[in-house]
Amino acid sequence: MIFEELLETLQAEGLTLQSVAKSENKLVQNALKSKETQAAVARFEQIRAYLASYPIIHITELLQAQKTAEFLKQSQFLGLDIETSKACEHQQAGLNPKVSRIRLIQLFDGKSIYLFDVFKIGSTDWTHTLQNQYLIAHNATFEAGHFHHAGVIFSNLDCTMLMGRVFLNRNLSLKDTALDAFGLEMDKHLQVSNWGRENLLPEQLQYAALDAVIAYQLYQKYREWFEQNPHYQTTYQFLQALIYPLVRQQAHGITVDIAEHQKIITQWEQRIAECKHELAADGLQNPQSNSAVQAYLLQKLSEEEIDDWAKTKSGRLATNKDALSRLTHHKTLGALAELTTLRTRLANFGAKLQDLLIDGELYPSYQIAGMVSGRFGCSKPNIQNQPRSGFKHIYVAPEGWQFVTGDLSQVELRVAGLISEDAVINAAYANGKDLHRMMAAKMTGKTESEITKAERTAAKGVNFGLLFGGGAKGLREYVRASYGVQMSLEEAENAKATFHAAYSQFTFWQNAIVKHTNQHDESESIYSRLTRHYDHSEHFKDGVYKDIYTHAMNYPIQSTAWELLALAIRHVDAHLPADGSIRISHHVYDELCLCVRAEQVLTAAKLLRQAFEVAYLTVFPDCNLNGIIEVGAGKNWAVAGSDEAVIQLK
Repeated sequence: MIFEELLETLQAEGLTLQSVAKSENKLVQNALKSKETQAAVARFEQIRAYLASYPIIHITELLQAQKTAEFLKQSQFLGLDIETSKACEHQQAGLNPKVSRIRLIQLFDGKSIYLFDVFKIGSTDWTHTLQNQYLIAHNATFEAGHFHHAGVIFSNLDCTMLMGRVFLNRNLSLKDTALDAFGLEMDKHLQVSNWGRENLLPEQLQYAALDAVIAYQLYQKYREWFEQNPHYQTTYQFLQALIYPLVRQQAHGITVDIAEHQKIITQWEQRIAECKHELAADGLQNPQSNSAVQAYLLQKLSEEEIDDWAKTKSGRLATNKDALSRLTHHKTLGALAELTTLRTRLANFGAKLQDLLIDGELYPSYQIAGMVSGRFGCSKPNIQNQPRSGFKHIYVAPEGWQFVTGDLSQVELRVAGLISEDAVINAAYANGKDLHRMMAAKMTGKTESEITKAERTAAKGVNFGLLFGGGAKGLREYVRASYGVQMSLEEAENAKATFHAAYSQFTFWQNAIVKHTNQHDESESIYSRLTRHYDHSEHFKDGVYKDIYTHAMNYPIQSTAWELLALAIRHVDAHLPADGSIRISHHVYDELCLCVRAEQVLTAAKLLRQAFEVAYLTVFPDCNLNGIIEVGAGKNWAVAGSDEAVIQLK
């Protein structure tokens, strides 16, 4: 008997966990012997004790809801949480507002807990009374999204997850935060319970009540932290300002050409079969066996390749996806890398992607500052991590609409130049020069006009491969895995020396930022000062940070590049036409894509360019804007991002 079944059985007997000893049901008695059930009961007892001093008021009538909302308007601020029920059997039901319904709205004013049963009340219209109230939720984007779907927008919505993010490096769940902040172990068995039942279980009400209380108390705790560290308040406000732009974006789906997607799945499956056949003919009968793959690699790789290969803790050749990806451009073993890549693609972007469709559309879920560098996290699906080629064309604009996409040109290199004030990098961008061609000329001794495509590709690998430090061996591996460029160790050493000689001020900055980071135990973004804190217990060893070298260079550049995207999103969101003819569709690390009516393509293109210009000038007021963005338009995402689709804007 699972925990929820136990509670249902008790409810049928008119009992609760607190009176479970009175049950004569043998199934209940047997369930109570389970250690897991005993632990859950103990946790619920802890929750009950934690809430003992707060009355729980269950509201089930509209008039009562209206009167209570008027009363709660007098509160300084309110803890907020919601519970949602499934509107259908879709896997996103209960999570995505399109296939969910709000069941409970929980509010806490510091004295009493109010549970509004929306199903019994019959509406959420009474919440308009609280639209200007200060409300506190944990992961407020979730609450904001469901209320937005119901036509309710709160003008003062705070998020304790994002508050904690500026101090703790990551977005913690409410469960983890409660344990860390208050030593309270929250039981989450009922998080995915049946919230659509006519009469909710007493334990469901108790579970729901706690979340609003914890959000309220976390807010109080974080306000104290902000008073002690005022500059973090500005960082948090930067993150908070992204909540509703994301909510409005996520309200619209991305249409998928299902027939075209199915063709790709078929092609992947066919090519997987061909790769297996090729490998079998070459001696690898079972590519799913780690030991078989290791034996195959030992037979086929050169001694030098084996020495360079990533190893497991036991010293054997690694066979994970990252290790095998280095074979992508291998002369004879490319089929093994291709097989691994195709299997991963099929697992993540095959039938699994189709299962996420709601009426033919995808609704990627973004998380503000979800990555350690501050970048957006994304899931269901991760639209930021799609296959690089032969796939984006499945994302299509609706009939009469087009995608207009703005792609930031070499944003990390450009940001690196601006942060370090490197004259060579900044002058190249200001004058419209090709930085990769310039590096190729320095590496080969040729003039820029003589540089071949292959030489430019190699130089591109050097520019990006050394951006965050690293040695010749790492560079050699990077250019081989990312660009298919074969480079000897001596050539990599020479390329590294050329890079640092060409960008001397950037090299000086790299050394200085590593020293600074070691001294201050933290890294910061340039604009909002989003901070990564380094914990001695995780990083410090023998008087130095064992892995801070790369992080120290990486974090300021990547986090600042993300700030440019975030500022552009906020600008576009603030200037969208009221008629809905332009909307944000989706974004990846260096690209923002709008969905617009066909007659609004030029207007949208100008808005995108303006948004990124404003973003750059906000972070770097004196920067040159030449060539910062390319804007294109097309019926699908692939076409919109192609060179042929670029819109020439004066």
